[in-house]
Amino acid sequence: MNKWFFVRWFQVPNYSHNVSIICKFFLASFFVFTCMKSTFSNSEYWMTRITWKEYAVKFAPLGALFAADIVLSNYGFVYSSVSFVEIIKSGIPILVLIAGFMTGKDTISALKIVTILSTRA
Repeated sequence: MNKWFFVRWFQVPNYSHNVSIICKFFLASFFVFTCMKSTFSNSEYWMTRITWKEYAVKFAPLGALFAADIVLSNYGFVYSSVSFVEIIKSGIPILVLIAGFMTGKDTISALKIVTILSTRA
């Protein structure tokens, strides 16, 4: 689907992203959901227990940002290598942590600093 989307709509020649990886991901997600449906349905956030307002405030923005991440990442694969895109994306948690520190929503601790520094090595 991604190959069709990029070749047909954006006129990108020679787009050869492996569609089978995406299909395997969706199949695995389907099987995990099917096996754990009874566990998920007991949650207070099960789809029949949330209001439209909760959905609009808590879930829709996250879904929109996640969809934008997928679209922009796939578009980035057209113009750069997979390793470069993954390196850039791996820095996002650090930026989120720094933004949390700067806005006062998170506190700096030695454990957080050591964790970030140890994963970067």
